[in-house]
Amino acid sequence: MSATEYPAPRRYQRAKILCPLTLCYEGTLERFEATGLNEGGLLLLSRTPIKIESPCHLIFELPDGKIIEADGEVSSTKSEVGLGIRFTSLDPQDRESISRAVEAALSEAFPPPEEPPTPEQVEAWKKLRAEPRVTISFEVSLEGCDEMGEAFTDRGRTYDVSRHGAAVWVSSPYEPDQQIQLIGPEQRFTAPAVVRNCTREDDKWRIGLQLLSVPEEWVIR
Repeated sequence: MSATEYPAPRRYQRAKILCPLTLCYEGTLERFEATGLNEGGLLLLSRTPIKIESPCHLIFELPDGKIIEADGEVSSTKSEVGLGIRFTSLDPQDRESISRAVEAALSEAFPPPEEPPTPEQVEAWKKLRAEPRVTISFEVSLEGCDEMGEAFTDRGRTYDVSRHGAAVWVSSPYEPDQQIQLIGPEQRFTAPAVVRNCTREDDKWRIGLQLLSVPEEWVIR
């Protein structure tokens, strides 16, 4: 499947929510603990190998005590982390309950303590922040994988650019450290990039991107 054939992404903010979960799959029933949740699916702790796209049925409890039942399928597996489950059938009222639980968890969340940067990282960031920025607007495409391992293609428009980065307006939030491919108009350039920050402004989001390598066709050389 080519990049232009990917379906439009439907991404949600994910919250770290611990909740007990019963997973029914392949005729078996096991107890797990969900560690991340949004309206599109969840992450759960598991060392049990389950094949991608395996159908399953989930029963889990939200922090407010509401019991949710949903059909899903395994969308990703990560060693030492667990499984990503994508909802394939979920009652609209249950989806709304999940949305409220996620919103409540995000409003109460505090950022985890970060290790102090190394002197080399500090110097690198000083150089990046000192780079001149040019306010310029043009359309770009962004390709990557969301939190459930789903490939997506998104549209955005630059706000400003520098020698090694860009600020881009997008319609959905991105997670810090998320890696993407930044593609220019008419595919004039493709650059691997990493999201350094994401800020909401009215009904849009502005993400700061650091280019991991600078293509020859980049707007600033």
